[in-house]
Amino acid sequence: MAEIVIDSAVQVLVEKLIAIASEEIGLIWGVKKELASLKDSFEMIQAFLNDASNRQVEEEAAKLWLKDLENIAYEADNLLDEFNYEIIRRQVEIKNQMKRKVCFFFCFSNPLLFRSKLAHKIKNVNMKLKRATDVADGFLIPTTVANSTTSVPLVTETDSVTVDPIVIGREKDVSMIVDMLLNPNDEVVSVVPIPGMGGLGKTTFARLIFNDQRTVKHFHKRIWVCVSQNFDSTTNLFKRILESITNNVVQVEGREATLQKLKEELKDKRFLLVLDDLWNDKQEYWENFRSSLVGINSVNGNFIIVTTRSNDVASIVNPRYQHSLGILSDDDCWDIIKMRAFSNEEEVSEHLENMGREIARKCGGLPLAANMIGATLRRKDIRDWTSVLQSGFSDSNGDTIGVLQVLKLSFHRLPSPLLKKCFAYCSIFLRMRK
Repeated sequence: MAEIVIDSAVQVLVEKLIAIASEEIGLIWGVKKELASLKDSFEMIQAFLNDASNRQVEEEAAKLWLKDLENIAYEADNLLDEFNYEIIRRQVEIKNQMKRKVCFFFCFSNPLLFRSKLAHKIKNVNMKLKRATDVADGFLIPTTVANSTTSVPLVTETDSVTVDPIVIGREKDVSMIVDMLLNPNDEVVSVVPIPGMGGLGKTTFARLIFNDQRTVKHFHKRIWVCVSQNFDSTTNLFKRILESITNNVVQVEGREATLQKLKEELKDKRFLLVLDDLWNDKQEYWENFRSSLVGINSVNGNFIIVTTRSNDVASIVNPRYQHSLGILSDDDCWDIIKMRAFSNEEEVSEHLENMGREIARKCGGLPLAANMIGATLRRKDIRDWTSVLQSGFSDSNGDTIGVLQVLKLSFHRLPSPLLKKCFAYCSIFLRMRK
């Protein structure tokens, strides 16, 4: 997760520096030109950072550039802190006229001397930022001029037929939800939201319920739709539902025609609809969608299963009940890693198992992380296991990109820029501890 956090943390710092450099304090000290140049440089860097944070940066050159930029940003931060300190110190001195007379010409912070020193330091930082901008031109396009079509999708569309090779620790949850589906209340459409962070296995869990033999027998129609970012239009969502039922491209146009066709397909049929990866938290969209769905089919006992990373979304689709998946135990994570890393006939030494259990604890109970790390360590020697144990997941190979993609999408979908800044700010303490 280093690539996600480092550009976010630097971006927060850059925003702060732009704000400080934009203030009128430069007029007081005669360094307005230098601060304006610093502000312009950081605004260009911010554009590059926006591009870096909108895609998975894996090139070694880009990683080195981000690290170098981090050092420059902290140097500039220290410089402006020194500037602010001097302003406060001068304000205190003015209150004490005798002290000010003594210090004005002889202390280290003589305003003329300080202004010269400050201008020199700002010029030095600007030169470093100019070099950083020139380097970034080789592998990043600033978002101020970037074409939106260059962004790389972070996740692939899910489906109901993929066979998940290793599923551990979800048996009781599956049985509980299936029992709920088989014993419905008197509602036409009931909703079961499954909220949880990325990597927790919500899609896999929904797929297990969807393909359970009891579910298959109970429902006349089972419909799977990966929603993701496509819930801004309920009409388009109904068209995707119709496509899933008929296995054909929808030929009808407009909401009314689509709903009439759906009504024909679902007449007197009990259905289960899975909306996987729902993000839209606008209540009016959901109420509009659900009301139309109830009008399509008046048979009691229909269910909608909604997977989402947002607790707000879960509360909107069903304010009374959410089925939150817990994290896996360390033992479950180790079982997943072991099954992915070794064949059935292989024996695992006690030393390797001890290392594996330590690695499993680093998975944080996330089945996706355990699966990715297990695949990474398949047919690897003791040195690779030691490297992962000592360094976490950052030293493993490209198989871990899936984990980073999931976490990065969650980061970018945080509902407020302030939450992103808080997340990035907290990440600084992790690096300081290291």
